[in-house]
Amino acid sequence: MRIRLGFLCLFISLFINNVNVNGRERTFCEGDNCTDNNFAIRFGDIDQKSSSIRADMGEMIDITVTTDVVDVAGDMVQGWSIAVAHPTDSLNVISVTIDELDLPAEFFNTTTLAVGDPAPGFIAAYVTAIFPAPGDFLQPGENIPLAKATYEVIAKLDQVDPVFLEFVNDTLIPNEGSPPTSNNFTISSATRRPKKVIDGEVRGKEVIVDPGDVPFIRGDANGSGTVNLTDAILVANNIFAQRHVFFDCKDMLDANDDGNLDSTDPVTIINWFYNNGPAIPEPFDVCGLDPTDDGLDCVHSNCDCDNFGFYFGTDPSVDVFSINSPEFTISMRNVTPSLGFSVAVQVEGSDYTFADRVFGPDERRKVELFIVDDRGLELHPNRVNAATGPENPSFDVSLGAAVRDIQDSFLLVDLTPEGGEGFVVAFATDLNGGDAMIPATGQDQGCNVNEILDVRLDADFGPCPEWSLIFGPDATEADFTIADDFPINMRNARESLGFSFGVSQTGSRLSFADEALGQVAGREVEIIITDDQGISQKPNLLNEAVFQGEPLTIASIEKGAAIAGISDDFFTVDLEPAFGGPGFTVGYAADVSGTGDTIPATDPAKENTCDLNEIVIVSFDEGPRNSFNRGDCDGNGKINVSDAAICAQNILLNRIVMFDCQDMLDANDDGELGLQDPIAILNWVFLNADDLNAPFRTCSVDDDENDLGCLESNCTPNP
Repeated sequence: MRIRLGFLCLFISLFINNVNVNGRERTFCEGDNCTDNNFAIRFGDIDQKSSSIRADMGEMIDITVTTDVVDVAGDMVQGWSIAVAHPTDSLNVISVTIDELDLPAEFFNTTTLAVGDPAPGFIAAYVTAIFPAPGDFLQPGENIPLAKATYEVIAKLDQVDPVFLEFVNDTLIPNEGSPPTSNNFTISSATRRPKKVIDGEVRGKEVIVDPGDVPFIRGDANGSGTVNLTDAILVANNIFAQRHVFFDCKDMLDANDDGNLDSTDPVTIINWFYNNGPAIPEPFDVCGLDPTDDGLDCVHSNCDCDNFGFYFGTDPSVDVFSINSPEFTISMRNVTPSLGFSVAVQVEGSDYTFADRVFGPDERRKVELFIVDDRGLELHPNRVNAATGPENPSFDVSLGAAVRDIQDSFLLVDLTPEGGEGFVVAFATDLNGGDAMIPATGQDQGCNVNEILDVRLDADFGPCPEWSLIFGPDATEADFTIADDFPINMRNARESLGFSFGVSQTGSRLSFADEALGQVAGREVEIIITDDQGISQKPNLLNEAVFQGEPLTIASIEKGAAIAGISDDFFTVDLEPAFGGPGFTVGYAADVSGTGDTIPATDPAKENTCDLNEIVIVSFDEGPRNSFNRGDCDGNGKINVSDAAICAQNILLNRIVMFDCQDMLDANDDGELGLQDPIAILNWVFLNADDLNAPFRTCSVDDDENDLGCLESNCTPNP
């Protein structure tokens, strides 16, 4: 019994010690070269023997490397070296020191961050004395501090899987060209390695969850699962005017997570999206709980999604979808993998609805709305939306992106169903016993949907679509010709809260670009017109523009007449997007501070003339304005007969072109190139005529406004 109790006590002791350490203990050395002394990482109060800590991103943490010195006769520690590495994607070492530690007087000590950017670790070395007296040795004991270091947590850490501060051999170097450092003791002038080390582990902080807490996605004011300009507009409307409040969730509106709802919240979203500003605090991109106790609450989650539903368009939060273009999508939400679906659409006048048990030859064969889940059960949708569109359409229906590549599937399409105007579609992933399924949309990534049908209409949309972006002043002009500064116009059937768009340039052609340009990948600017209900409308008419001659350089993009008088708004332009260019992007919100301003609706009474709102003016450079010396056509800094001859050859015969600089050739400064220019040079050289206009016999730019430019300076030396 004593033996069993002894083993039990030993087991309990080891277990308790392991719990106290809470770090990764490793065998570091085996054989005669080892010493029973060891190294360990400690956090905070080293008397607690803790080798584990929890920390949030942005926190600073301090660690101490300690040792246990064993009291063995002749085993006297007179020095040591330490090399500790860390993962540079989650931790950043700030400093390391030996100062202020209760250690013997030193003969030598050094601390340094290891070579690398960022530094992958730190190194410390200490020698008490070359020929030590008895008091110069490190005295036996536990948790003797040897070095202290400070780290910054630069990434969100997992609450379960830790990252490690670990002792490494022959990996870290103190300087370029230096040998790598090892973890060693110097004992009685001999090098010995510790038998074991205890690495430090760092985890994310545990979130204390109140059972009443509601998960949400920060900044996603319309519950679409993504955050963009529309959300910034809606956040401002929610905070300042209590308009378009889709969710009772103040935490969702607190975009910068400072515990206050004010103008900085929509600005935070705008800066993140357009100006590559700081990341929006968690929970962001995915549904989660607020990690901070800021006094704000969330009663209704913006990531409460339908388990199963059918929708016109791809945004489940839109109750009435506007069909304003010949093509649109029907989407489905299914939180489990699905084997198929049955869907019917009925059209009555301009109203489009999902029809349950409307079409069919008799009561027993009426088509139902349902989704077949992965168990084969027919599930009726929790919710469907509606749509408005042109009257008397004809349809062409095909499979959408989520299902079109499923092999051996079954598809039935009836474009002339009995019982009314509309269409019926039935789809099954497999009728031959295979295992293909429609993937689940999930429950924690916003209200995602599967695009199941692509619908094309043959209908009369009228000469002036409801929502348009137009290069130039004429909505009927498919290709606008760019000869000078020009407007970009918008047609918006209702008052609008903002817009965003990108423009791509390919050679001499400009085209509107949707989610193709931005500051960084993943934040590409969408083509959106945000209507007065906070709904993102996709334009159903976009034209293109082409330069009349060589492409001009865009100098500026300014607010147009429709928005020039609005104050306290947001307007941003990026003429050199880092991702997806060349081209430019524009973002605009009419109200980010509660003024209630909107972009007026285009006049429906002017339908036949396609009334437009001028939203921006695009202006171009007058031409390159390099410095030059007027009349110095050979660029030698002197004006003589050679310059007159070369000027004439350049202008009249396009020969002896030494510099691509038309301003230089314009000797009489009349804005035109002709025979009078070489004559002006000759008159100055031989007939004592007045000096040529500036810049003359000096190097400068031309202050006169003309169509001439200077691509290549003739200055000596060239500036």
